[in-house]
Amino acid sequence: MELFDSFLDLVDKYAGFVVVIKALANLSIFYVSYINIRKLFWKKVELSCGSFKIRQKHFTVQNVTNVVSLKYYDGGLVPNEVRKEILKVTCPKIKEV
Repeated sequence: MELFDSFLDLVDKYAGFVVVIKALANLSIFYVSYINIRKLFWKKVELSCGSFKIRQKHFTVQNVTNVVSLKYYDGGLVPNEVRKEILKVTCPKIKEV
């Protein structure tokens, strides 16, 4: 009986820690789910050659360039001015050092 009581004391000591770990695990699952669901939404891209919508998960420089090339230039080369617009739209914000 004394062994069982000492085990219960040990569990009581670490019960708060387990609750915190469980809460952090639930928050991380929620965050990952939110990020993945957000990628399914559409993003509007407006350029001088035209505008279109593309899913967030496909919103990269390469994919946007490919769409513009296919949709507006029959799969040919994208002019430098339009390429510069694509870079401005898709590149992440940076901080000067």
